Amino acid sequence: MADKVKETAELAEIHKGDVQGMDDYVVSKVSIILDPSSPIRYKGFAFLPEAYGPVMAVELLPGATPRSRRKPCSAASPVSG
Repeated sequence: MADKVKETAELAEIHKGDVQGMDDYVVSKVSIILDPSSPIRYKGFAFLPEAYGPVMAVELLPGATPRSRRKPCSAASPVSG
């Protein structure tokens, strides 16, 4: 496990300036390595691994705003509509 985390950090250094070097990506990938059964988290969006297909289908609907670009909501401001 430690080797995979180290490899992720090394790849982030190599891909600095690319998506794979961004903090959000690295944190998401390390979270998956540390707890593979937990929800995948990326830029305020979380879903279980088995829901990946349906999540991608909804995200790719015409006219949909990808969740990774939406403003995160807090418990004090519930999601509307």
